[in-house]
Order: sequence, then structure tokens, then C-alpha cells
Amino acid sequence: MLWEWWQRYRRLLMIAGSLLFLAGSVWLYTWDTQEANGDWPLSPVIVHGKETQTQEVVQPNEDPSEEQSEKKKDEITAPVEKSVAPSPIFVDVKGQVQQPGLYKLEAGMRVADAISLAGGTLSDADLDQINLAQPVTDGAAVVIPKKSARSDGLSAVRPLPGMLPPLSADATGVTGTGSTSAQADSRVNLNTATAEELMTLPGIGQAKAQAILAYRTEKRPFRTPEELKNISGIGEKMYERLKDRIRVQ
Repeated sequence: MLWEWWQRYRRLLMIAGSLLFLAGSVWLYTWDTQEANGDWPLSPVIVHGKETQTQEVVQPNEDPSEEQSEKKKDEITAPVEKSVAPSPIFVDVKGQVQQPGLYKLEAGMRVADAISLAGGTLSDADLDQINLAQPVTDGAAVVIPKKSARSDGLSAVRPLPGMLPPLSADATGVTGTGSTSAQADSRVNLNTATAEELMTLPGIGQAKAQAILAYRTEKRPFRTPEELKNISGIGEKMYERLKDRIRVQ
């Protein structure tokens, strides 16, 4: 019976076997090719609750190291914005302070800041004559007077030669007595100036200021500005620096 069945259907069975063999060969060839090229799909990624397939796209002839070097090059060549800091100012702090001297301040600082850098004031400093909120300017002198010193209504911040005096409450020319003479001539009067006022002059410290006071008290008042050269330590060169800032009347 089987022999008869085989004789009847053998051609069909051989054709079916050939087709199965061809299909298996094609499947095996496709599987080997995908495995060699690494074209299998990547693992699924869930985004917002949905499962999606991700596949890495690689451009031909693309070198990852070149891309990284280009990014670094762009970062290096990118312009960097630089903020320009304001220039510092230098102020000569003297008078009744703990550590008189030249101090560097930042723009916008005030008399109180300059006094703080100088270690604070001495016990006999007269702060009632000082405007602690007054801004300081580059090249100015901050002079702190004694309590016994005569007040002339001048600002605590004194400019150096060739500089305009800073504006203050008395810059209108009106003093407590209504006189404008102190504002009309900003030169220091050698015969009436206090030690603090004399110390606003360039090169005049506490010792030279006391020597000037002693000269006019023990000998006689100054008759001419040139007599200032009689003070020890004041020669021709220093006098040339002072002559435009002093007077005797």
C-alpha cells in the first residue's frame, strides 16, 4: 500500500522537498548576511509609554574623532567677553588717623572708606568737620583735622596741584559768615594755616608742618613765600612744587 502511495505521489513529494530545501537555503543565507553586517535592530526604547525601535545612523566615511575635534576647536575660537574693571584711585590720607599714607581705593569709595583703610581716626580727630559720605577722587588728599583746629569750611578731600577742587556744600562760595574769600583763593596761607592745612601741600608731612608753625610763631610771620625755604628740609626743588599753592596774605 505504501509503495502504491509512493508511486502515485512521489513526484509531488520531490517537488515539495526541493522547495523546502530552497527556502531553507535562502533563510540561512539571509541570516548569515545580517549577522555579519550587524544590521539587527536595537533594543526597543519606551518613550511616553510607547515602545519604539531605535537604530543608530552612521554616515559613511564619518570619523567621530573629527567631530569631537571640530567641537573643541569651536569652543576655543569662540569669542570670550571680558568685563573691563574700573581703574583704581590713589588717595593720600593724613592728619589725625592711625596710619597716614597713600592708599589705593576703588572708584566710588568715600571718605569713610579712606579713613577705614588708614586704621581709623585718633582720639582727638574732629569728625564734625568731615563729610564722611563725600566721594574721593584720584590724586586727592584726605585730611582729618584735630578738634582744636580752626574750621575754615573746606572739604576734607583736597585736590593736588592742577586739579579742580571737589564740589561740597561750601562750593557755592557762601560760608557761615557770608564771606567768599576762602573759596576765591584756594592757596594755603602760610601765616594762618593749621598743621592739617599745611599737610595738604605736596611733600609736607607732620614734621615740616610743625616746623612751619614754629617758624612763624617763634621768629616772625612769613613776609614772602620764598621764606619757606628757610625751613629745614625745604629746598629749591620742593619750593618750585609749592610756590603756586602757597601765599602769605
